[in-house]
Amino acid sequence: MATEAKPGPIDVEAPEAAPLLGPDPAREAVAAPAEDVAVEGDEAAPAGDEAVADDNEAVEPLGKPSPRGVAFALLGASVAVLALLAVAQLSGLLSSAGGSAISPPRGVRSINACQIEPGSQCVQADLRFSLRSAALAGADLRQAIMTGIDFTGANMVGANLRQAQMAQVNLSQVDLSNANLRQTNLQGANMTQAILVGVDATGANLTGVQFNNADLTNGKFSRASMNGARLTGAILTGADFSAADLSGADLTGADTSGATFAGIKSENCKGCPAS
Repeated sequence: MATEAKPGPIDVEAPEAAPLLGPDPAREAVAAPAEDVAVEGDEAAPAGDEAVADDNEAVEPLGKPSPRGVAFALLGASVAVLALLAVAQLSGLLSSAGGSAISPPRGVRSINACQIEPGSQCVQADLRFSLRSAALAGADLRQAIMTGIDFTGANMVGANLRQAQMAQVNLSQVDLSNANLRQTNLQGANMTQAILVGVDATGANLTGVQFNNADLTNGKFSRASMNGARLTGAILTGADFSAADLSGADLTGADTSGATFAGIKSENCKGCPAS
C-alpha cells in the first residue's frame, strides 16, 4: 500500500517592508548638511572673487589731481571761510577793525553786550555801525567809539557822550537836547539842522563841524575848538562860547542874540562879534 507523501516545509519569503509615507527625518537630517555645505560653498566663491577684485582696485594707484580741480577746491574753501567771517561779524562776535560803518541786520540794536536802547549803558563800547533813527534818549555812551556812524534822525535827548570818539559822524537832524558832549571828539561831524538846545559841549573838539541851520540855543561851548566850523543860519540864542576857538568859522546869518563870545579866538571868523 502506497504511503502518502507528507508535504515538506514551505519557504515563505518575508514581505518587503512597505515604504513609510512622508519624508524620512533621518535621511533629511543627514542630507541637510551636505546641501548647506554645497550652498555655502557656492556663495563663498563669489565673495572670494569680489575680495580679489577689491584688492586689485585698492592696489591701483590714484591719479594725480588736475590743476583745475585743485583750484576749484581752494576757491570753495575760501568762500566758506569768508561766509563764516561775515556771519560772525554780523552777530557781533568779532569787533570791526576798520573805521567804516557797518549796517547791522534789521532789528539788531546791540553789540559788545551793549543794548542800544533808551538808558543803555555802553561805556567804552565800539559802535561802528549805522544807527539811523535810533532811540538813544538818555543812553550812556561815554568814551564810546563811534567814528563815522550815521545817526541821521536819531533821538539822543539827554544822552551822555562825554569823551566819546565821534569824528566824521552824521548827526544831521538829530535831537541832542541836554546831551553831554564834554570833551567829545566830533571833528568833521555833520550836524546840519540838529537840535542842540541846552547841550554841554565844554572843551569839545568841534573842528570843521557843520552846524548849518542847527539850533544851539542855551548851549555851552566854552573852551571848545570850533575852528573852521560852519554855523550859517544857526540859532545861537543864549549860547556860551567863552574862550572858544572860532578861527576861520562862518557865522553868516546866524542868530547870536544873547550869546556870549568873551575871550574867543576869532581870526578870519565870518560873522563873529568883536570879543
